[in-house]
This record gives sequence, structure tokens and C-alpha cells, in this order.
Amino acid sequence: MPAVGKQPPFSWHTPGKSTELLQCCQNEFPGMEEYIRGSGAELMRLLLQGHLDRLAHDENRFASVSNADDLPRNHVRQGTTRTLVSLFGPVTVTRLGYSQRHASSLFP
Repeated sequence: MPAVGKQPPFSWHTPGKSTELLQCCQNEFPGMEEYIRGSGAELMRLLLQGHLDRLAHDENRFASVSNADDLPRNHVRQGTTRTLVSLFGPVTVTRLGYSQRHASSLFP
């Protein structure tokens, strides 16, 4: 469940792409087909990025986490990101990171 007061992070406004997308949606069927053929991977990348942004938005925050070493990680870092290269292009994954001095970070 999303935290109270948080706003959804994803917007269809992508510089340079949102105007193209709006123009495409106003075209007749053949124009839309041609746009999807040429920019379909970008549309799929945007859908995947939106899904990843929603997962990050809804990620549960814990007071502490630990792994097999049983050392609690109770320092939470927000906005930790990693770029992944998907079949559709690069996307950014945002996660909560849990750390503690002298221990490796965990991203449950």
C-alpha cells in the first residue's frame, strides 16, 4: 500500500517524446501504426519505467533488516538507483537501501 502523502512518481511527460506521442494519438490509424513501428521500443521502455517507478513508490520501509549474518541494518537510504539495460533501452530502478557500519548494504 502506498504511503500517505506520496505522489505517484511517473508522468507521461518525457522531454521531446510527449509531444510526439500526443501528435501520434491524434493521427488516423495508419499514422499511429507507423509511429508505433518506429517508436514502439520507446513506448515499451516508458511502460517498463513506469512500472518500476510504481514499485519504488509502493516499496515498504522497514525499521531494520538483516541477513544470514544476523547484523541489523537500520540506516535507510532512500533514492538509491541503478540503471539497467532492458530489451527496450535503459531504465532506472530505485530502491531503499539498508546499511550499517562495517557491513554490506542490503536491498530486500
